[in-house]
Amino acid sequence: MTFLNPLVLFGLIAASIPIIIHLLNLRKLKVIEFSSLQFLKEMQKNKMRKIRIKQILLLILRTLAIIFLVLSFSRPTIRNINLAGLGSEVKNTIILVIDDTPSMSVEDKQGSYISQAKKLAEKILESSEEGDEIYLIRFSDLNILKENFEPVSKNIAQREIENVEVKDISKTFVEVFLSVSKILDQTKNLSKEVYILTDFQKTNLPEDLSNLPKLDKSFDANTRIYVFKIGEKEAFNISIDSLQVLTKIFEMNKPVTITASLTNHSSENGVNVSSNLYFNDKKVAQKGIDIKSNSSGNFSFTGQIKEYGFNSGRLEIEDDDFLKDNFRYFNFFVPEKIKVLMVSENPNDLFFVNLVLSQTVDDNSEPVFSITQTSTQFFNSYKPENYDILIISSPEKIFNLNPLKNFIQNGGRVVILPGINSSVISFSKAIESLGLNTINGVTGSKDTKSSFTRFREIDFNHPIFSGIFSEKVQKKIESPKIFQSFNYKPTLSGKEIISLENNYSFLAEEKIGNGVVLLFTSAIDLSWSELPLKPIFVPMINRIALYANSNNSNLDFLAGEEIQFKPFKRITGQFKIQTPDGKEIVYSSENFVTDFVNLGKFETAGNYKVFEDDKLIGIISINIDARESNLSKLEEKQLEKFAEVSFPASRLKILGSEKNPAEVISQERYGTELWKLFLILSIICLVLEMIIARSSKNELRNIEPIKV
Repeated sequence: MTFLNPLVLFGLIAASIPIIIHLLNLRKLKVIEFSSLQFLKEMQKNKMRKIRIKQILLLILRTLAIIFLVLSFSRPTIRNINLAGLGSEVKNTIILVIDDTPSMSVEDKQGSYISQAKKLAEKILESSEEGDEIYLIRFSDLNILKENFEPVSKNIAQREIENVEVKDISKTFVEVFLSVSKILDQTKNLSKEVYILTDFQKTNLPEDLSNLPKLDKSFDANTRIYVFKIGEKEAFNISIDSLQVLTKIFEMNKPVTITASLTNHSSENGVNVSSNLYFNDKKVAQKGIDIKSNSSGNFSFTGQIKEYGFNSGRLEIEDDDFLKDNFRYFNFFVPEKIKVLMVSENPNDLFFVNLVLSQTVDDNSEPVFSITQTSTQFFNSYKPENYDILIISSPEKIFNLNPLKNFIQNGGRVVILPGINSSVISFSKAIESLGLNTINGVTGSKDTKSSFTRFREIDFNHPIFSGIFSEKVQKKIESPKIFQSFNYKPTLSGKEIISLENNYSFLAEEKIGNGVVLLFTSAIDLSWSELPLKPIFVPMINRIALYANSNNSNLDFLAGEEIQFKPFKRITGQFKIQTPDGKEIVYSSENFVTDFVNLGKFETAGNYKVFEDDKLIGIISINIDARESNLSKLEEKQLEKFAEVSFPASRLKILGSEKNPAEVISQERYGTELWKLFLILSIICLVLEMIIARSSKNELRNIEPIKV
């Protein structure tokens, strides 16, 4: 046992006061023998004996009352941990970890979870002593890789706590303890205290605890861990978990369809939940949705395109107890004028394709495609990156295919088809060098049209054909006669769009690197097929060109993820980002790595616009992790199991937010204080003393003097 106020023990001298008073009150009586009153005297002796016993008992109670009162003021404690015999003089390392993930924005009767965490942090800070090392960590700080953490002064820590705000970044307990272990490894103090102020979200720990890190070297027996559970509210929350843009070909004044996955995490049904779709901050669709309690569902929304170029999108649902997951951001690109480079050995190889594309106009009768034609001989004098789409006939006639291969690998879109005079062997070698499969021979002959094959199946769910033919029309589409085609099967990463009766492909899609190749196995010429004469030809060529130009610009990341932006063209001007709140971030050449720009990590959800000088060249959509939407609490035994596996030697305490941190710190640093116990004992002694004193006083009154 130790005493936090040992000087008060001098007050124990006061315990001698009742003894001194008792001794002073003792009087020596003169004894006179008188035989006729012997029996009466004997009775008086018995009464006086009882009174003396009570007086001794009173003396003891008064003395103990003073002793217990003095001891209570001296604050006796029973030590919980013996730190090498240093007692209360040991300096502490205090690590304050504040959960600032999105779920901490929820509010209950005590205010927002984050404000409650800040108040607890301030109370903990008040208990720090001179010489203590103080570290303040937010969950969002773990997004920055740090090997060394620096302690801060008490004043700086207080200012930083005041500035803590909820971020859109998600981190887990495993990541928290890994970062805390780095601090524990560098500190030299024997006493180490870790305070984690969190809403104790279930998703903070993985369900499978079999692959947890071993941190027992960092978390030793002198490390005490306190986890304060904040918030007990059963929140009503409907979240937008994910969003997908179903439309793949974007045209002005045409619809864009998205599908969103929503989850109702509460026990209350969501009825007619208002949902709004925005393009470029303008509402384009609104609907009410119903979603049952503790269930998920997929819902589609459609809005009309009104602007060319990069469009920012947002789906938003009505407010509930957790606002952060009521938004989901996305983006898409609408081409205004599509630059097409047509490459062929003979201009007639692409005559029908050029005829269709050159006649395609928008709602204002303006040409959709800007077409440049060249021969395979001069292809290498052009820069493919200056065009949105390449249509190449007879690729085997191109002298150097490496620029084309690089263009595809870096995200280019190319349509490849045989020329009128292409041979199966040379054509196969050319496409193989680009990363496509080998041609397995040829079916039919363009010179003899006595035999032919037809379309076996068209994938009407593919974006090229999706939405342009009704089911009734699909059944009536007449297949052209295919007199000659190369026998091709897509790779594992490719897909067949149109198949032939010979079980080979007529039109296939291949994904190579970041790019896409659409491959025809038959030349678009009347000597090879009747396709140019069929009604399906014009819409198919149009849609193929539009689809090939779709750049899948929906760059979607989670808040806190490392972002590398790949510009389609080489950046020569000033590269900058406009954040959702309108601020600008300018990037220097140091951020450019080969073909990528390292943008770092964004902490706030929203649409970020990418500029080269004043030209918009992309949009990046940042969203919160859908795991944040699950507001259910982690079971304490799960965290205790994690502690047993990762740091069994340390002491873990899980406390409610209503617990007074100062009291917890005092007890853990100096032991369990017994002053309340001694104060109660002192009061008990005084109460007993009053009862016995009153009884003794009455007895003394009843003793009459013996008259002689």
